[in-house]
Amino acid sequence: MAFSLRTILVLSLGLSILFTTALAGAGLIKETCKFAHVHRNMCFQVLASKRESRNANAYGLARIALQIVHKNASKLANDIVELHDKAEDMSDLQQCLEECLRQYEDAMEQLDDATAALDAKKYREAAQWVSVAQGDVRLCQVGCKPVPEYKNMLTKQNGNVGRLCSISASILRSLAAKKH
Repeated sequence: MAFSLRTILVLSLGLSILFTTALAGAGLIKETCKFAHVHRNMCFQVLASKRESRNANAYGLARIALQIVHKNASKLANDIVELHDKAEDMSDLQQCLEECLRQYEDAMEQLDDATAALDAKKYREAAQWVSVAQGDVRLCQVGCKPVPEYKNMLTKQNGNVGRLCSISASILRSLAAKKH
């Protein structure tokens, strides 16, 4: 009987610690995502969906946000390459996709620079790099706006990458503000 009671006590304590840690993680995510203003809900959903966010501090959440935006930008760049290869030679769509691919290649380099700045604890610089990457995402969107085929293919994904950039930059700016 004592063994059962001890086992129940240990399990209860373990579950309590796990639940408390999850609540603390969700609280920090919610607090961090307040800085994302209009994208607050998306920020919470995206960060809360990552297991590693549960035990992350604010720096860790910023790193996770950067990884998420980089992964999404990379996936979209691959989609752009596939669409480009299927488009007619010298079509407006193909030209638009070529320009978008250049923009996304630049954006991914800037996101790499942002990660390096984050690692060096240069949060303001990291936020600036993400903002520049977000500008490249916008240039892709604006440059392809007159191409009707583009709107159906990539507008939503491009918008998501832009919003993820905004979220990452907001988190980085909040870290910079806390540092000073």
